[in-house]
Amino acid sequence: MQLGEARSLDLLGYGPVRSHPLDVLGYGHTQDGVARWRVERPAIGREVVQVVARELTAASVYPPASILTKVKAEHQAGYHYAERVNSMYAVVTVEKPSLKARSLYLSAEDAAKALVRSCIDSTWVPDVDLHVNAVKVEVVRGDGD
Repeated sequence: MQLGEARSLDLLGYGPVRSHPLDVLGYGHTQDGVARWRVERPAIGREVVQVVARELTAASVYPPASILTKVKAEHQAGYHYAERVNSMYAVVTVEKPSLKARSLYLSAEDAAKALVRSCIDSTWVPDVDLHVNAVKVEVVRGDGD
């Protein structure tokens, strides 16, 4: 199954409409869709991680800046994003407008795995181990990014 960037964004909850993973994957959120998915179990985790890592490396932020701007405008809290921080990569969890947790990783791939783990239940991406250890975790207070 080929996901591509747009469906990866949808799967991670950054799309214009929040859809159930089964709908994004083309199975439909129905009993038949669930049954088909359980039989087929598409290996999409590696592709999602690769899309995120590639975009994070190229643009230094994921989701893309235009989408992240919309996410920040629509949600005061309860969202995640990844960004490059000097020579490392960070996954930022916005708990409140003035309270963020930032976990630092050595590679874009590790940050991508952590972001995927933060955004979607691992049930939908069983083909990839999403457990990575952060090099450092810090709490950022204040409203600055």
